[in-house]
Amino acid sequence: MGLLLLTRFSPIPALLTVLVVSLQVALGESLLGRFTGFNQISSLAKVGLGFCIGATVSTFFYVFIVTFTSAMVAIICQIILFVLASLLRWTQISSTNVQATSEELGAVKWLAVVALLGLSPNWFWPVPVAIWMTILFLAWPRFKKGFSSLKLILALIFAASGGLIWVQIIGTRPDRPWFADDRFAEIFSFSLGKWGISHNPMLISENISYHWFSFAWIGGLSNLSGTKIDVLFALFGNAIIAFVCAILGFGIIKSITSNTTIAICSLALAVAVDTERLFEGYGFNAFQLSSFSQFFSLALGLALLLIVVNLSDSQLDSAAVVIGIILFGLIGAKISSGLVAGFGLGGIWLVRVIRHRTVRGNIRFLVVGLMAPAIFALIMFYGDPRNGSTSVVRRPGWPVGVIGDLWVLYHGSFVRYLPVFFFLLLAFGGLGFMGLVLILNSKFPVAGFRNAQMFLGFGLVASLAQMCIWGASGEEKALEGNVNTLYAFHFWISLTRSIAIVLVIQQFALLWQYQKLRKIIVFVGILFLASIPVIRSWQIEYEPSYLIPLLTTFKPVVPMILGLLIASAMWVFVRVKWQSLGFHNSPKIFLTVSNMALIIVGMFLFASNYVNVSERQQQEWRSFDEVNSVSLDFEAATNWLKVNMRNDDVVATRVIRNSPKVTELSDHKEFAGTEVSYRIFGYHSADYKTNFQLIYQFSANGSCESADQLRDAGVNFFLIDLSNSETPDTSRCADEVFRNKSIVVYLFN
Repeated sequence: MGLLLLTRFSPIPALLTVLVVSLQVALGESLLGRFTGFNQISSLAKVGLGFCIGATVSTFFYVFIVTFTSAMVAIICQIILFVLASLLRWTQISSTNVQATSEELGAVKWLAVVALLGLSPNWFWPVPVAIWMTILFLAWPRFKKGFSSLKLILALIFAASGGLIWVQIIGTRPDRPWFADDRFAEIFSFSLGKWGISHNPMLISENISYHWFSFAWIGGLSNLSGTKIDVLFALFGNAIIAFVCAILGFGIIKSITSNTTIAICSLALAVAVDTERLFEGYGFNAFQLSSFSQFFSLALGLALLLIVVNLSDSQLDSAAVVIGIILFGLIGAKISSGLVAGFGLGGIWLVRVIRHRTVRGNIRFLVVGLMAPAIFALIMFYGDPRNGSTSVVRRPGWPVGVIGDLWVLYHGSFVRYLPVFFFLLLAFGGLGFMGLVLILNSKFPVAGFRNAQMFLGFGLVASLAQMCIWGASGEEKALEGNVNTLYAFHFWISLTRSIAIVLVIQQFALLWQYQKLRKIIVFVGILFLASIPVIRSWQIEYEPSYLIPLLTTFKPVVPMILGLLIASAMWVFVRVKWQSLGFHNSPKIFLTVSNMALIIVGMFLFASNYVNVSERQQQEWRSFDEVNSVSLDFEAATNWLKVNMRNDDVVATRVIRNSPKVTELSDHKEFAGTEVSYRIFGYHSADYKTNFQLIYQFSANGSCESADQLRDAGVNFFLIDLSNSETPDTSRCADEVFRNKSIVVYLFN
């Protein structure tokens, strides 16, 4: 509730949102309570798992009902589902409901700080809030001990200064989602929340063929809580997912270390470590918001990792249904992330089969946890359930036309891009790779840790395979076009470093005990940080050639390679000076210092990218908001449509990508959507050209032929935006029923 109030100060929508999300958590926890294997997991971790399971079940159930009935029936059925889940949870055996410890409850406030910290590379305003909250949490216990006038005055001054800072921050926040497909996602969420999968307002009668599950969660949450779609997408949704990721990450780290302080510090580092900006200019931090579906998939991936780390082999078998539910939602949220997790789970199954030398004993985990949810998710999320069509293979990274691609690959492009891939993997995965090596060399006596190693190892193979397949496609801009497949690698890194960083911190604490080595580390660290700005300012001025992709990729990799070289040099030095440094045991110096160096680089990049965002992009976002703000004329026209249209009426309009959301504003289905839907659906649509051609003809000259065809296609109203230079104010073959200065609405009888 506090996070949502910090995001936008609207108490009632925030309260209703928390209520619905809490019911989803209760639904998930009631399902978890049926499996004894989860008894050992803390109650706080169960909240994160409960959300992932409850949100998946609730969203699927809601969209399924609303598709074949109505929104009101879906809401009533959802309430019944929540009531049954609450009753089921209350009637469960008390031993399955582990009570939260005071240590866990005390960590919640720090998880809120971590959530804000993770959002700050994309949302510049959370950093000062997180800093102020940290100071408050550290200082408040001192104020509570005893009472004096001085303490009271200091507390009032502190509170007033915090209030002034918060008021200042409010004025610096754009009110829009900050990821690439925001306009599409908002209207798509509205569609799935109101009409279901069969009534897509972007292009009626088109295949879904998109990562709609995360958008469906937003749509269902909006209808159930009465909160506007744009508020949920711009602010509330990301804050909720960030908090869930913080809870799950904390649960994973606490499974490895018993020290809460180390767990919180490790988690803060895991979400704050950034990478250099490559390709389209986006660094990869843990809470990357370039795609909401990518961010949503991180929570589901962390849930699977938490289960794998904590459960034994036999418990994984008994909890196969839970694993299947989460994997189902993960594939729907982001298929590239689902492929990584699917390979990871499949790797666990394969190793178990080899060890046990039998398939029969592991068949339940394979079928219920992997095969059934994967097949069902591909049918539901990547096809049209009305005609059974699927388009799974449309996404980059799937081996479509591999034979032809490999022919191109081995006739020249392989030699060209192999060095680029090598440096690319170091740049994006330095911490991930070194972290995985550290994990594989770890001997932690934790139940399920071996399965976690296999999970991350096989997931790495899947993420690399997706990138290599795309890189072999012969594209001239293979690097720039690789963003979709990099999602998989980024997803893998985010999962890996949640474990790797806590191992690094524990090993680093051991190294820090030795005074001589401590001085060396401090000296090298300062020199290392001083070199990074020089490297980042390096200008590449070579003539265009096939080496340019290698050089441009090499530039941001230099800090990463430098970190590995420093760690190697320190490892050699320590081995030579072993006795004089006072070592009596053998810590993993090379791996520890390498990862620590990469963490330092990542923190520096975090600060650099934060400065870039806060200084350069605020003006860009504000100008974007001004361009896309809904005019009074447009709002008046859509309000008129909302009042005068029947429930099953359809509106058509000529809009561009940055136009207002006609569907959401009018609360009615739209004949064809914005051009962003053209980008997503156009390649898989048989009749999109006809639909858009009719719209263009009527908006340009109002021809009677186009009016008749629109009428036959089921269009009832047509909204004309006269501010668009391509829609002149001319007579049209339809009845004018509304007009103001810039908007005209026509009726097809």
